[in-house]
This record gives sequence, C-alpha cells and structure tokens, in this order.
Amino acid sequence: MPGPAAELGLGADLTTAQLKLRAALPAELGERSRRIQERFHLDAPGWFRDAEPVPHLAAAAEAVWERRVLRVHYRRWRGEVRRELCPLGLVLKGGIWYLVARVGISVRSYRVARILDAELLEEVFERPAGFDLAASWAESSRRLESMRFQGEAELLLSERGVKLLPMQFGAVGAEAAAAAGPPDDEGRRRVVLPVESLPVAVHDMLRLGTDAEVLGPPELRSAVARAVAELARRYGAPSTAPPRHDTPSGVGAKG
Repeated sequence: MPGPAAELGLGADLTTAQLKLRAALPAELGERSRRIQERFHLDAPGWFRDAEPVPHLAAAAEAVWERRVLRVHYRRWRGEVRRELCPLGLVLKGGIWYLVARVGISVRSYRVARILDAELLEEVFERPAGFDLAASWAESSRRLESMRFQGEAELLLSERGVKLLPMQFGAVGAEAAAAAGPPDDEGRRRVVLPVESLPVAVHDMLRLGTDAEVLGPPELRSAVARAVAELARRYGAPSTAPPRHDTPSGVGAKG
C-alpha cells in the first residue's frame, strides 16, 4: 500500500525494501512477485473522496512506535478537547486513519484528521500486557455498529428507489431491498430500513428524493415533511394555483 506508507513517512523506506527484497528473491519467486504486482492493486480510499489531510499522522506513528505520550488538541462533534494519549496503534479504515490510544483506563479511537495539534512528550508509557490491536478494533467496531441503529423506517419506494438502497446504505440497504414487499398498483414497494438518530434519518430520507415516501414512524414522517417544506420555502417553489389569464384591453371586451 504505497499511498498509506507515504502518509506515514515510509514511502522511501518501502521502495528501498521492495527493491532489496526483489533482488534477494530466487528467480521463480521474483517472477511470481512481479506478476502479482502487475495483476493486483489495492486502492484504500473510497470513491469520489479526496484523501483527508493528516498533518499529525507522522507524530502519532512515532508516538506509537516509541511508546511516548502524545498531547493532542482534538476536534469532537461537541467541541474541542485537550488530551494526553498513550497511543497503542494506527488503523486505516476506508481510507481514513484512526489512532487507537489508552486514556486513563479506557481504550478509545481518534480520527487522526481531527487532531488540530500534537506534541510528542518525553514521557514513556507501558503498553497493556497482551494488547491485540486487531482484536481491540474489531470489538470496538462491533460495539459501534450495535449502537448505530436506533429504529426502523417504513418506506414506500419506487423501483429505482429500491435499487438505490444498496448504493446509499451498503449492507443494510441491500438486506432491506432483498426483503421488499411486492409492487402496488403504482409499482411502489414497501421496505423496512434500519435508521440512526432522527436528524441522520431525515438526511438519509432526503438522499432518496422523490423515489421514497416515509410511512412511519410518525415522528420521522413529520420531520421529513418539515424539511421538505423548508426546502420549498427556501427555493421559492412555484404556486400550484392555476395560471390567471387576463383578457387584453379592447379584445373581446363588451362595451
């Protein structure tokens, strides 16, 4: 993965290591390595998204490698905080870097792009005995996934809307599309889709546009209706009243 290696400041080291390894391999393995490199390529970032700037990634990596405390100024959703972290590892997920670190007695994950400032301290910490980064990340991901969905939305979708579900919502969208009910007289199908908090769910429903109608729960339907009304007001939706045709002066007028 040359891109992530370069972000970590290891681009030159990676190139040197590859050249040395290739030169040391027996001819058969060297040819096999060349064929693999020609035929397989891993591009980590998601589509249509520029890589996040991570100016403090190198400092985070150094703190992880040298077991040194990292003092950070971090931007959360609810405001900014300052923390002293004991960095345990770095994870690249969907093209986004996360720093896994111990804070007090708990282990948390921090999005590296949201670190506003970082200072590498001289203080050294002891890694927890037997800490497994991959296992810790997997458990954290499962916990986050279980907390993600807070309810279900009942939708009436056009055929196009059903096809959009996997693209817009990933695995849960694909499952919802597979379980969609039969088409009604207008070709629309009932679908039950897991949703997050109300504000997130409203945003998700608007992404489906006119291909979706929210049937329930009532609070989500009302919230989407308010959002649509606000959009109509903001964009000056034309009146639905029939046009008025005034009779030109002197044409067909009775004297």
